[in-house]
Amino acid sequence: MFPNKEKIVFSRSEKGNIIEGNYVSGDPVAVINRLKAEAGQAIWVVGGGEIVTTLLKHDLIDELWIQIAPVVLGTGKRLFEETEPVLKRFELVAVDKIGQLSEIHLKRIQKSPTGPVI
Repeated sequence: MFPNKEKIVFSRSEKGNIIEGNYVSGDPVAVINRLKAEAGQAIWVVGGGEIVTTLLKHDLIDELWIQIAPVVLGTGKRLFEETEPVLKRFELVAVDKIGQLSEIHLKRIQKSPTGPVI
């Protein structure tokens, strides 16, 4: 998937290289900050609640694409992990249908120079 794009996969157990990338472990905040310092392009993070919550908490997510499948599970992984309250405001950019999925695109409302937007 995604040819000609560097892939960095966070893993607690896997190590080594993958096609066009490698596995990394450790603090995702440090890894993303390093990539932001190096990269001139967008960084696309695909992940679950734990990594997304960590990156949101540290103001490292500018946009979200959330895909919703029309299946009621009753249990499963949370979209966002439980954490102390963190206010992050987003605006709705688009809602699209991709096959049976609904995709919601949200963009972060930037903080004002005097503080967060409330």
